[in-house]
Amino acid sequence: YYAIENAGQLYWFAEQVNSGNDSMNAVLTANILVNESIKAEDNPRVWKPIGTDIYLYRGIFDGNDKTISGLYFNDASVMYVGFFGYIGEGAEIKNVGVINSTFTGKNNVGGVCGWNNGSIINSYNTGAVSGVGNNVGGVCGYSYRSITNSHNTGEVSGEGDDGGGG
Repeated sequence: YYAIENAGQLYWFAEQVNSGNDSMNAVLTANILVNESIKAEDNPRVWKPIGTDIYLYRGIFDGNDKTISGLYFNDASVMYVGFFGYIGEGAEIKNVGVINSTFTGKNNVGGVCGWNNGSIINSYNTGAVSGVGNNVGGVCGYSYRSITNSHNTGEVSGEGDDGGGG
């Protein structure tokens, strides 16, 4: 497992996965603050969701009951948006809270993940999620597999079909 304790390590991990090292395992060892402000006018650091439609995330990510806050993504032309963009079969995302963050995309947008074909366990989102297309949800935009003991308290809005708080 890669131990992740700060924003720099989190961005490095996302870059590694999105470059093809898609089976890496990680554990959070601290709460992570990426941006103090997620207002566009404050020029927040932009998040690149972990896992793409080419390199689906296939590892185990243990949030270790820690939180990630201040993630910012705002591009209504992009699909697979969230803390994780695309979770592949066999992947497991667990024990993580995504808080005080904002994600805006096209299709398959969620706070914890945009598209899930693995497992999401004991995780939650409190941030804002919006999409101009289909499949927008608080925890996950679209899920083929299981989401257990997870919840959303953030605002969810969408213009297409299949939107919800879950």
